[in-house]
Amino acid sequence: MIPTLAQYSPSFSAGQLAAFLGILFFVFALILVARKVFGHEPPLHKEYVLRTEHDALAEKMDTELGRERGARKKMHEDIAALQTGIEVVKTQNIEQSARIGEMRNDQLNIRDRIDDLPRRTIELLRSSGALK
Repeated sequence: MIPTLAQYSPSFSAGQLAAFLGILFFVFALILVARKVFGHEPPLHKEYVLRTEHDALAEKMDTELGRERGARKKMHEDIAALQTGIEVVKTQNIEQSARIGEMRNDQLNIRDRIDDLPRRTIELLRSSGALK
């Protein structure tokens, strides 16, 4: 004869029942976590992009990069112009330094001639007989 539910008397203690429910809850939680981690499929619009959106973004990036390239090229041209200006200033500085050196030499020659003037005047006066 098959025992019926009324005839069956379970001999579970409260601790065993609590342990069984705890294990059951733990397994259920593991199943939920596994579904969340492995069973998640994002919507297509979050993972993929339409061709038109991609083309629009690519065109926008090309435009911005082209603008940046143009700005960078302009900066390089400006730097080259400034470097040319610096070279011109350096050349002018060298030329002016050379002229200043020549003027200094001329000034020293004039000083020497001025310093020599009284002696030459005296010699000229003596040779002409105006000074004895």
